[in-house]
Amino acid sequence: MLKDLRIKNYRGFEDFYIDGLARVNLIVGDNNIGKTSFLEAIYLLVKQPLSPNEKSVLLEILERRGELIKEIVVKTSSEKVITDYIYENLHFGYQITEQNQEIKISSKIDIKNLIVFSIKYQTEFEKINISFMEEAKAEKMPNVIYRINYQLVKKENNKREYKNNLKEIKGQLNTFNASLFSPISIIFIDDEKIDTQNIRNLWDQINLTPKEDIVLDSLKIIIPNLQKIALTVSHTPPQVRLRIKDSDSPIPLSSMGSGMKKIFQLAMSCLTVENGILLVDEIETGLHYEAQTDMWRLLIETAKELNIQIFATTHSWDCICALQEALEGIEDKSVAKLFRLDKKYGKLRSVEYTAEDIDIAVRQSIEVR
Repeated sequence: MLKDLRIKNYRGFEDFYIDGLARVNLIVGDNNIGKTSFLEAIYLLVKQPLSPNEKSVLLEILERRGELIKEIVVKTSSEKVITDYIYENLHFGYQITEQNQEIKISSKIDIKNLIVFSIKYQTEFEKINISFMEEAKAEKMPNVIYRINYQLVKKENNKREYKNNLKEIKGQLNTFNASLFSPISIIFIDDEKIDTQNIRNLWDQINLTPKEDIVLDSLKIIIPNLQKIALTVSHTPPQVRLRIKDSDSPIPLSSMGSGMKKIFQLAMSCLTVENGILLVDEIETGLHYEAQTDMWRLLIETAKELNIQIFATTHSWDCICALQEALEGIEDKSVAKLFRLDKKYGKLRSVEYTAEDIDIAVRQSIEVR
């Protein structure tokens, strides 16, 4: 589980630090303050060792934002042009200076271990021999180097051991070898699209097990008289169907409202990411406020049971109130926290709210968003 997070030179984060992270973390703040970028930073840090190459997860981040110009990737043969495009779009202020050349994201995963992801942009000067009219000239030509560095730092007896898996490549991003690290599974939800093939694979594992009950109970938040869930493989793609009391025919999940699909997506994602991290952007989207308290109860209990750490963002006061209400019935209230991102003296910071603070804020209508 991530204990803290430091972000340097990524998007709107020049040098940002947050600690005291809980099992369930709700992130709030003004529009364009960096809530989605905060989730992206975690995704980059954790997902990178699982990626087939360094470029894929970076391109995925751009595509999620609608910032990916596919012609650059598909039609451009120059790896340097592609990597320039990726790097400049993810970099703080979209400008690279001597002071902010390195994007760096790091987190403590326990008392002794720190994980670090960094991309460094630097210029190396090499001698290039050029023949011109039989006169040899030696000129220094700039050559861009991208350094993708993922490392595990172990702290033993106040000493740090750096296991560095750095690969330095000139003008391109190279294949990353994650053999030094134990991968942490991670899922990033930022829309209502459901990966039906993944659902089919997972359903085979959970069918007729206690985990199937988790999904059924989650959907009962929206439809209390739901009796059974089934997956029909005769359709392409596979279709999720629901059996509802007093209804003669099964109903496709796709025909239900966005709230049902959102709850189903959250429940299945939790089962998929057991022992990992779940990221949810704008978690309240598609859910009526009356269903959000039960949603939080489901997520908190599932996170504890399956050892999941959750990071979610919201703009909604109802969503915050729902979290407060869900925490009322939980003995260990340290399981969840709220963090507000805001700027003070031009610098981005986080303000922590414990369960007790959230309770006071809701009861006294103190604005925390």
